[in-house]
Amino acid sequence: MKFGSVEIIIHDGKVVQIERKEKLCFEAKPAFTTKS
Repeated sequence: MKFGSVEIIIHDGKVVQIERKEKLCFEAKPAFTTKS
């Protein structure tokens, strides 16, 4: 995982759930190019 967060849920002192949220980063590229 490069970017994101991990959330750990604890209930009665025990880990009951682990959530992993990963963010994907894309390079901004123009969808189309125009020629003049």
